[in-house]
Amino acid sequence: MDGRAYLEKVIGDRLGSVRQVPEGSRTGTLNLPELEGIATGLIAAGALRPADAERILTDLRKTMARTSPRPVTADSPASKPLRVISLAGHTFIQGEVTITLVSLEVWSTMLILRSAVPTDHDWTPDTMIKFWDSRWRWRAWDDTGTQYRSTDSASSSLQDVVVDSRTFYPGPPEEARMLTLIVEHHEHQVAVEIPLV
Repeated sequence: MDGRAYLEKVIGDRLGSVRQVPEGSRTGTLNLPELEGIATGLIAAGALRPADAERILTDLRKTMARTSPRPVTADSPASKPLRVISLAGHTFIQGEVTITLVSLEVWSTMLILRSAVPTDHDWTPDTMIKFWDSRWRWRAWDDTGTQYRSTDSASSSLQDVVVDSRTFYPGPPEEARMLTLIVEHHEHQVAVEIPLV
């Protein structure tokens, strides 16, 4: 499989469909984290060189910044880091792949969940397609009833692991102590409890 040609075709197809959307909403239509995930999966499967992936994604980011800059509003609250919680030893299975949780960053306006996947996993084409399927849905709530939405994630390859950072909004209330994370797909669902303090 020519991973470079595949990634370029996927991006070309997505950019083609984005042209039909008004400029102000284009960053919401072109799912950069999903495309980064596809690239990471192709790298893990040995179908794409990391340097080629980085070049293609850098060009895409520049195109997105040029055509649809995100406005900064004066009334947006500044994010403040509150604490980092180690999640060493926590794992769950997404499809057929074991996800190792690394840490949870608690910010005033968001949560950032960091996890890792070994690149030496048996990345068959079916496993890779299922793992990087855009239909996976990540959602969460805490013990006070606050609902969290995951709007983006970013992945990068570090030696023998792929590290993912997934952001959830909003930030938790002070009294929240436990986060319940649900990762679901039409064929699979898993729930994980994560401490917030």
